[in-house]
Amino acid sequence: MSLKEKIDVLDFLISILKEHEESLYEITQRLEKLSERLESGEMKPEDKRLIEETKKEVEEATSGKSSILIVDDDEFLTETFKVILETVGYQVEVAATGMQAIHKTKNKTYDLVILDIKLPDINGDEVARIMKKQGKKTKVVMITGYEKLAEGLKDEPVDVKEVLMKPVSPNNLLTVTKKVLEDNK
Repeated sequence: MSLKEKIDVLDFLISILKEHEESLYEITQRLEKLSERLESGEMKPEDKRLIEETKKEVEEATSGKSSILIVDDDEFLTETFKVILETVGYQVEVAATGMQAIHKTKNKTYDLVILDIKLPDINGDEVARIMKKQGKKTKVVMITGYEKLAEGLKDEPVDVKEVLMKPVSPNNLLTVTKKVLEDNK
């Protein structure tokens, strides 16, 4: 990844963090006002509704996080993807080899596996086949830098939902992740 691409990723992450900060600030302001009313004994019926709405917002923000496994031998790529996806609220783990991915999926079910086709020990499509034999219904997004490999991946019997070509932009990663996770929920 070039220096410019790294800077673009950092800029993107900063903008996401600012959005979350603004949202958190608004919730905090509402809770402070409610707390003041509660302490002064000035609770009104609409305050109870506001409390319930705020609780619901906090619960939605902290629960239901989808779990994602990123499998690629490029440590910078996996860590960058991890930071981007965690920043918007996903639970993310990484694996550097196909065998690590197989071991992790044997012990845990992920909502999505983002899987490189070329791994040092076993190809990504084979990892997806093994996961399917394990009875996992995990959604799979393949990533590759090889256009010829990308052409046939969606026809694989392992139900590859999308194929991302490297280099993957942060926006594209988030768009595809959200789309795949929301399909057939």
